[in-house]
Amino acid sequence: MQNELQLFTQLQHPAYNGQNKTQKPPPMDGNKASRDMRLTNTNIGRLDRMSGRLQFRDRPSVSGEAAPAEDGAAAAAEGAEAVSPADFRPTEYGFPPSQEDYSHVYAGLMHQILDGPNTAAIVDDLAYWETHERACTAGKLLLVDHGGGMAETKVQHIFFDGNIGQENPYCVDVRDVVSGEPIPFAEAEDVFFHRVDLFQAVTDTDYFLKAIEACETKMSQKILEARRSAGLTAFQALQESKLASAAAAAMTPKEWLYRNIIPALLPALEACQRDRPEDPIEFIAFYMLRHSKQYSKTLKA
Repeated sequence: MQNELQLFTQLQHPAYNGQNKTQKPPPMDGNKASRDMRLTNTNIGRLDRMSGRLQFRDRPSVSGEAAPAEDGAAAAAEGAEAVSPADFRPTEYGFPPSQEDYSHVYAGLMHQILDGPNTAAIVDDLAYWETHERACTAGKLLLVDHGGGMAETKVQHIFFDGNIGQENPYCVDVRDVVSGEPIPFAEAEDVFFHRVDLFQAVTDTDYFLKAIEACETKMSQKILEARRSAGLTAFQALQESKLASAAAAAMTPKEWLYRNIIPALLPALEACQRDRPEDPIEFIAFYMLRHSKQYSKTLKA
């Protein structure tokens, strides 16, 4: 796959090079001001869900540390400084299975691995999926910053696969980066993953462009719905606040004190009456400071 991608981005792929009536895509190798979409070994990670880690074996964990050279002559020719295997430490991100917090992995992928390069690849843990009876919750891990309602609005992750079921993602495990919880199928479908129609993908050259556009449209709709819901909640809170203020304004001074002050003061007053301290005001003040989380601030009906 890496070789296929390299040939494609460099306009050398036999099926996409403009020869023999084949389509010729725009350059994607950094030439002619294009984005460099080539995949390097340093950006290939391997996922181990049993031990809870994502490791990039050829990428150094310390900035400026050179990777071990596969070809000593080539490294010498490029002026690269070889690092012995004993000194080399690969980039690794952990996600303890007991905690199910993937924020460290997500941040590493977004802000380190893809900080500069435009392409990365992750070898999924097929053995883990097989030992878990091919459950969707053990499939290819796709992390999204969902937060219960589209927390991330600038980046959209879309997984394309032809094995996704009609009501079950089957081979794709879409999870929230913070909670670690799987995203429900209905929320993730055609937003975070797309079930590929293999026939249409072969016969329609614009198939994937149309699929991406449909996924982007659906995500935009969900973002608007989330913001509309959040706005409605804020509006309701404002209305309740206004009603509470109006109700407080209609109270007599005595009613207002019994409603807002006495519930908080009552435990301190009872303790003060019981202990009869020399300085009751100071006693009440310190009592409330010591028990700030234990007294009720609202009058119970």
